[in-house]
Formats: sequence, C-alpha cells, structure tokens
Amino acid sequence: MSRTKAPMKLGTSVFLMVSVVLGAVLLVVYALLFFRINQLSEDSLRDKAFAIARTFAASPVVIDELQGLGNPEAVQRAAETITHRNQLLFVTVTDMDTVRHTHPERERIGEHFAGRDIYPALFGLENTSINRGTLDPALRVFTPVFNYDGKQVGVVALGIALTSVQKVISENRWMIPWALLAGALRS
Repeated sequence: MSRTKAPMKLGTSVFLMVSVVLGAVLLVVYALLFFRINQLSEDSLRDKAFAIARTFAASPVVIDELQGLGNPEAVQRAAETITHRNQLLFVTVTDMDTVRHTHPERERIGEHFAGRDIYPALFGLENTSINRGTLDPALRVFTPVFNYDGKQVGVVALGIALTSVQKVISENRWMIPWALLAGALRS
C-alpha cells in the first residue's frame, strides 16, 4: 500500500514563495549595501586625509621649512602632533627632490620618500594610493605644497594604516544586517 503525499496548502505555498523571494531580495540588497558602505567608508577616510593634508600643506611652518626659512624641529613636532591627534600612520613633508623633512622615524628624515606614488603630486596633482613605504601598508594621500608666490616647493604625504581603514569599514558593516532586519520586519 503506497501513500501519496498530501499537496501543500495554498497558504503554505504562498508563504514559502514569498519567503524565498524576500530572502533573495534581502541577500542582493545586503551585497549592494556591503559594497557601497565599503566605498563610502574609504571615501570618507580619504576626504578626511585630504583635508588634513591640505591644511598642513598651507601652513606657514611647512612652507617656510621647504623654502629653507623654517625650523626643522617645529615642522617635525607639528607633523607628529597631527599624526597622533588624527590617529594617522604618518605625515611626511618632502621637498621637490622627494627628500623627507619629517618622518615618524626621525632617522629617516633626509632620506628620499619611498614609493613612486608621490610623483603626480610633484607635478601639482593631488593623488591617492594604497601602498607600503617604510612603514605598514596604508591608504596614502599626496597634496602639493605651494609657497606664497604660488610656486610648488614640495609635497605633504599622509598615510592611514590599512588596519584602520578596515576597522572603520567593519564597524559600518554591522549596520547592514540591522537595517535589513528592520526592513524585513516592517514588510
């Protein structure tokens, strides 16, 4: 004697289909939000880094140092202060020959900047990269330094450790499941 399965009730079938569709939509939305939040987090950090670099590049302590009129210790202290207050990996000031005037490791002052990603900034162009110099891998931003007459005299390079970038992105990722859950419960 064979028993045949009873067909699913219409309500159960509709519930399962809606659940599968809703699950698929939520998965797609999660993926899209995940990538978008990653991009927004990185863009936000990059914008913050550029704001700091531009402000430092326009400061008299940097301009005077790059024109040979400044106090090397004062520009190094200023770079260290900015680095610590903003939780950066480094703030480095270089002249047009890429010789460092500041560095978190003082023994590297006077050496050439590590990496070719500085070159666009030597031609007056701001740029970013992800690279590793003498320190950890970092999101690096470069902004030119111009003197009071508008002539370029150097570059400010600023780095945010990639571990810091990943930390910000990870913190923001947790918003996605909560937002999706709230949206699903509202439906």
